[in-house]
Amino acid sequence: MSEQQSTDNIAHPTNAATSGHKRSNSDLQPQVKKQKMNTEHAHQHLDNTHIPTDRLSVPGQPSTDQHPLQLTYRKGDMLVDVPKDCVLVHACNTQGVWGSGIAKSFKRQYPKAYAFHRDYCTKKHTKAKPVETGTAQLLAPLDEDRQHWIGCVFTSAKYGKNKDKPDQILENTNKSIQMLLELISQMGTEPREIRMCKINSGKFGVPWEKTEAIMKGIVLKSHWPTKIEVWEPE
Repeated sequence: MSEQQSTDNIAHPTNAATSGHKRSNSDLQPQVKKQKMNTEHAHQHLDNTHIPTDRLSVPGQPSTDQHPLQLTYRKGDMLVDVPKDCVLVHACNTQGVWGSGIAKSFKRQYPKAYAFHRDYCTKKHTKAKPVETGTAQLLAPLDEDRQHWIGCVFTSAKYGKNKDKPDQILENTNKSIQMLLELISQMGTEPREIRMCKINSGKFGVPWEKTEAIMKGIVLKSHWPTKIEVWEPE
């Protein structure tokens, strides 16, 4: 289950004059040299089966040529005025349920994407062999009038009172965000933005500051995106 809409992109953020959202000083970061996008999986749905088992390992501490993940903060509805080829990210359970919070908005606005996601969780996987937590799914655009990618990070196995414990959710977040960044690098097109609500802080009950610390501690690979916009309602 994704989180309530609260504050949870990469190069080419929306121009402030046209979006109506004030940009902060954190936007004025030195530009990182862009990497050529992998076009092998252009416009395919992507998940953990598209990543070699050792692909996400980044040993040791960041070196001088590695960059931390940059989080910038926006006020407003992250699902409004979304540019084409934007990635919209929310945290999910592994049961295929988008029943409340921002997940419910995703389900309403992206019904075909939701149907594919639910089949992935309930048909491609089973109760005996469910989707693994700590993984991610990247849904290619399916809803004709909304050409956006949807990033699902599986940070809890279940939801409601049966959701995972906070420490487990944070551990899953570390793994699933890294996997999502790898999947985004395989999109075949460079996303205009990556938007995220403050994942885990709603229905999963984990303070945003703890998730933020996990995300800022991720050591980026050179071909991963470096910027994520974190949105919260006004």
